[in-house]
Amino acid sequence: MTDDEIADLAAKDPVGYGRWTRSDLRLAALEDAVHQQTAMMIWLASDRKSKPRMPELVRRPGIRIKRAVLTDEGRAYLQHLRDNQGALPPGYTVIQANN
Repeated sequence: MTDDEIADLAAKDPVGYGRWTRSDLRLAALEDAVHQQTAMMIWLASDRKSKPRMPELVRRPGIRIKRAVLTDEGRAYLQHLRDNQGALPPGYTVIQANN
């Protein structure tokens, strides 16, 4: 690499995460443990008819996040919203929760 290329790389923001210290990793692990304990307490206080929904882990190096896959139908729906200033496609209705 030339000196100019190295200078350009140094000027750019780093992509993703930098190095995490052991304290950072321990703090993330503690946060995960608190979230999982909270989820278990909520499940224990419920009717227990289904499996407990465990929260996702805190994003950090070495932890992969589950991402939802966008289908072709979903892409078409979103494109219709963009093209029509948010108007719903034919056949879709808005469902409102009771307040």
